[in-house]
Amino acid sequence: MFGIFKKKNSEKRFGQYLEGISLLTPLQREYSTIKNLSSLKKKVHLLTMPDLIAEGPFCSKLKEVEVQYAASGEATKLVGSLSFDEFIKRVMPKDNRKYVFHNILKDPIACSLIPQLIPIPSFFKKKTIRDLRISRLFAGGKYSGTHLHIHSEALNYLVSGKKLWIMFPYSDKNNRFVETKNMRYGQIKTSAMQWFLDAYTELSEPGVLDELQVFIQHEKEVVYIPAGCHHAVVNLEDVIGITYSWV
Repeated sequence: MFGIFKKKNSEKRFGQYLEGISLLTPLQREYSTIKNLSSLKKKVHLLTMPDLIAEGPFCSKLKEVEVQYAASGEATKLVGSLSFDEFIKRVMPKDNRKYVFHNILKDPIACSLIPQLIPIPSFFKKKTIRDLRISRLFAGGKYSGTHLHIHSEALNYLVSGKKLWIMFPYSDKNNRFVETKNMRYGQIKTSAMQWFLDAYTELSEPGVLDELQVFIQHEKEVVYIPAGCHHAVVNLEDVIGITYSWV
C-alpha cells in the first residue's frame, strides 16, 4: 500500500514540476521539406509530419507481431515477449514498468511491414530498412521511459502519445557531468520519471551543461537525434512509434 501511495505522490509531483519548468524547444521544421541530412546540421530537430500513419491502422497491421519487451528505463533488459496487440491492450494500460523496444531487423515479419507503414525517408542514403544500423518498434505506458543514453543518428517517429525529452550534445563538459553524477546508462536505478524529478534542478542549473534542451514531442512529430547526443525520455501518455537509426 505504501508503494502505491509513494508512486501516486511522485506522479502528482511530476505533473506539478512540469508546469513550473521552462521548456527549451529545439529547431522545428516540416518533415517533408528536408532534402538531405546535411540540412539538419547535426542539431536536434523537432519535425512535424501530419501525414504520419494513425494509431489505429498502425496497430492493426502489427497486432500479430510477437514483440519483446524490456524493463522500463532499460531497453536492453528484456523480460518477456507477447503479441503487440496483447501488449497494447492488456499490459500497457496497467503496467508502466514494462516497455516494448522490439528489434525490427531481427524480425522478418516486422521488417517487411514497418517500411510499408512508415517509409524509409527519401533523404536517407540508406534505401532499405536492412541498410540501417538498427530499427525499433516501441510502446510504453504513461510515466514509463528510457534512461540517459547515446547512440548513432536516429529519427524517432511518434505515432501516438506524448513524450518529454531531455537532451544535450556530446562534449567533454557534458560527458564529465554524466560521469561524475553517475548518470551513464545502466547506473540509474530509479524510474525515468523519478530520475527526472531528482536530477532536473541540477541539469538545468546555468552553466552546468552546454545546450540542454527539454521539450515535448506530440503525436505525428519526429525527433531527429544527432550522433552521440545524450538523451532520456519520460512518456507523458501511453506512446507508440518506431525509431530508425543509422551510421
